[in-house]
Amino acid sequence: MTMNNRIKPLLFIGCGVLIVISAFLWHVPVQVVDSLTKEPVSDISVHISWIRIVFEPFFGPWFYLLRADQPLLQAVVVFWWGVIFLLFFYFYKAVKSYKSLKTAIYISFLKWIKVFPLVLVVWMFIVFALVFLPLPTNSIKNFNPEWVLVNAHSHSHYSHDGVISQKRLMKWHEKNGFDAFFLTEHNNHLKTLELIGAQKSGEIPETPLVLCGQEYSGSIHILLLGLTQDFLTKDIPDSTAINTAHSQNGISIIPHWFDKCKNTVDYYIQQGTDGYEIANQGEGIQYDPKVIKEIVEKCREHGLILLGNCDYHGYGNAAFVWNALYIPNWKQLDQDGKRNEIMEIFRNRENDRIRTFNYSDRTVFSLKYLPISPVYNLSYFRTLDIFQVLSWLVWLGFGYILFIKTNFFQTRILPFISLASSVFIVVLGIVFLRQGVKLGDYNHIYTDYGNYFLWGGLFFLIYSLLALKFFKKN
Repeated sequence: MTMNNRIKPLLFIGCGVLIVISAFLWHVPVQVVDSLTKEPVSDISVHISWIRIVFEPFFGPWFYLLRADQPLLQAVVVFWWGVIFLLFFYFYKAVKSYKSLKTAIYISFLKWIKVFPLVLVVWMFIVFALVFLPLPTNSIKNFNPEWVLVNAHSHSHYSHDGVISQKRLMKWHEKNGFDAFFLTEHNNHLKTLELIGAQKSGEIPETPLVLCGQEYSGSIHILLLGLTQDFLTKDIPDSTAINTAHSQNGISIIPHWFDKCKNTVDYYIQQGTDGYEIANQGEGIQYDPKVIKEIVEKCREHGLILLGNCDYHGYGNAAFVWNALYIPNWKQLDQDGKRNEIMEIFRNRENDRIRTFNYSDRTVFSLKYLPISPVYNLSYFRTLDIFQVLSWLVWLGFGYILFIKTNFFQTRILPFISLASSVFIVVLGIVFLRQGVKLGDYNHIYTDYGNYFLWGGLFFLIYSLLALKFFKKN
């Protein structure tokens, strides 16, 4: 056995040893914590499905990334780290084969350029699969039936930027432990009232309970919750939208105020808002502590409520923000009674009956360190339990055979995977375009993304077919 062949298995063994050491000596607990105090919550635990454990190396790191602050940006950084590593890999191989440094650089660059589109489409497949497919991720278990889990901010494909049907949205909330949720489409809520009517008549399941809201676009987006009648909010002042919600015994919440807002916290309090979001899954989970401190102090001063919401649009399958409302007789109430109980807590601003939780499995780093985010995300290995570690060790063994024994990047295995990835993206594009036609003016993202997926997928499909024909083992 040559020195090089001795090093290869040692690298895989070393990876396994580092995973074991990280998981057991520097373990970071995966838990649900109070959004304000950051203290663990005793009556809610994290549940990891057995499917997730079996395929941990394939799902785990990406699910960990999905729960990060600005996950898409971090996924792009991971991709570039990967392709730069691949360039150095080819250069290392070329230096061993060619005496001329100039020739080695030229040959390694040509090989890298040839493989780059294939790696890109596989990476796109991974991201799109995680974003759009209902893959198994962590969920939670609520062991205290007196506390009801509620999300007050979500969108279906009847919002211009939503990519999930109303029925799938219900299933998503149920899977992530929610007992009830507000459907808050952008600038419309007639379809939501129709959905609630179907739930009341028994046409769809009673759980999770659906409540009507709208995300109104004024000087900032404002959540109008507890709506009972349809009305148009286009081109009306903030105060009019808030007062209209109040006239229907509803409330208003300012979501993601910290996202490019030009008006102060006091401005919306003067307009009559009932509270603020302090956590928003769609915008990431970690905000400037000074901003949060200001919001919390102002809300406490004026007796306003504080909520943490998912702001879910159908991207990804994980939830990591929950509100819990104290409703001890929840199971004895009918649908209308449950809706009234939730709205009474909000209308009366009963903060002692509202708790906000979020999923915690890392120390969040500043985005100024984004270029080196893969280093920070290695803390994923510190979150693993014994079964997840075993899964990694087994798959590392398979990986050794696949990547070392078959020369993965120099045979037809990669083009086959890229071909399958391209087909997936093309199919996704067709599905999106068909959905866009059905929804018309309600939704624009299906049509826009559908065109990108379809034509981009066809390009990669053709390239993959050519790669299958011309790739050679040498």
